[in-house]
Amino acid sequence: MRYSGLLPLAVAISVACPATAGTITYTGADLYNSPAVSFPSVQPNVVGTSLEFPKGSGHNAMQLKLPLQSASGYAFSLSLTRTGTGEWDPHFLLGDGSTMLGGVYGDEAQGGLAFNCVQANCEAQHAFNSLFGSNDVPILGTLVVDIVFRLDEASTAILLSFSGASTGSGGFTFNTPLNKNTLFFTLLDDDDPNSSYRLNSLSVTPVPLPPAIALQLTGLGLFGLLAWHRKRKATRAALSRPNGA
Repeated sequence: MRYSGLLPLAVAISVACPATAGTITYTGADLYNSPAVSFPSVQPNVVGTSLEFPKGSGHNAMQLKLPLQSASGYAFSLSLTRTGTGEWDPHFLLGDGSTMLGGVYGDEAQGGLAFNCVQANCEAQHAFNSLFGSNDVPILGTLVVDIVFRLDEASTAILLSFSGASTGSGGFTFNTPLNKNTLFFTLLDDDDPNSSYRLNSLSVTPVPLPPAIALQLTGLGLFGLLAWHRKRKATRAALSRPNGA
């Protein structure tokens, strides 16, 4: 699939709203020390610059909560390292206080991502029916997840991409909107008593879209936004390397 024709639209969206555009990257230690971040279910430990969550916090226990500013879209990139021997199903979700939407890594499917909804009236068809990828992450192996949300008045579109023991990507649209004024990013735990992992880094990019543009940013446009997000990260990484490196 070619993204080049879609990148100008994504860049134009970013330039059109400079007041809230810009990526913030946190290490686990940054999140631990931030007064805005809470750990509702269990207190994590700082290991180097990573944040390690203890084993068996409980089914769908909220391990981390990061409040976010109002926006019409968000892009997240996170790096996780598996440390426990048990089943690990880390959830990475965008919530508004009543509903949480996003993804979950399902190692019972030999490694892969699914789109996930946490609320009383979730649409049943998506529950682990959208798994993609294979080859589970080994102990002390790293999983990198990119997840983009587009928030519309009547729906939430999500694009997931991951790399590690295997790679994959896919998109899903929930017929469930999120309240843009009460947004937060969260990590949820599985209930395996031997499950644990580290959060090494989390990058957060708000994407404030004017309504007219948001209506045009469908399907392929969302993939273009992810491509733009990755290209910008790669460019920054290249510029930060010493000459000749």
